[in-house]
Amino acid sequence: MHRTRTSNYRENLLEVRKKSLRQFADVAHRFELVDTINGVDWINDSKATDPQATCHSLELVQKPVIWIVGTCDYPVDYHLVERLTQYKVKSLISFGIANDDQIVDRLKPLVDHYHEVHSLSSAVHEAKMHCKQGDIVLLSPAVPSYDMFQDFRDRGEQFRKLVYDLKQ
Repeated sequence: MHRTRTSNYRENLLEVRKKSLRQFADVAHRFELVDTINGVDWINDSKATDPQATCHSLELVQKPVIWIVGTCDYPVDYHLVERLTQYKVKSLISFGIANDDQIVDRLKPLVDHYHEVHSLSSAVHEAKMHCKQGDIVLLSPAVPSYDMFQDFRDRGEQFRKLVYDLKQ
């Protein structure tokens, strides 16, 4: 009986999270579908400036994920996203100025492919090389954007432009 309650609680919690995100679906840079190119969904979740926000986004996806994660120069606790990374993420691409040892130590062993780049442009290029029809490329940085961008909006706009440029 206890097991059923726990299972129902988790299912209800996930449904509440999905409903909450759907309410913000038209908000720019929050789990925003930028485009579908060759059967690959490119999602802009630049608003996810901490691992908890990224966790919510990873919970929503039902397809294999190429996750573009940001790096920063201070410790970030990726504990929340470890299990989701293990089961949902096939490729992990970290970008940023700082080297993030926690990404390498905690998340890299959980995915089939890991690549570290220094720019968002390089991250999008790398994602394009590793995605295939039915995948999702998810920009969900899990860190603030202050080191390379004005804010999450600037980061999200640059991501959009890079995705649109893939079609040319």
